Amino acid sequence: MVVHKYHGNPLAYYKKHYEQYKGMNRKDLSVYDSGLYRALLRAGQIEEAIPDSNLLFVESGRKGGKVKKFYTEGDLMAGFFIKSY
Repeated sequence: MVVHKYHGNPLAYYKKHYEQYKGMNRKDLSVYDSGLYRALLRAGQIEEAIPDSNLLFVESGRKGGKVKKFYTEGDLMAGFFIKSY
């Protein structure tokens, strides 16, 4: 069993070994290298490493909150969620 500390920056490790992870989505990474996946989540770096392809855009909501609209494969508009900031 290999244990990585990532020297506090799992994103740097991911980029250095990108050829090993190229083409993987978040689910694939979580299965292939769950430690790196969890480290990226904890460090808040998962979005930079593997952007959420379903997230399309963010716009202002009618009542001042933010609305994130997203699409999934094959669907025109799958849904949205609202979060006030």
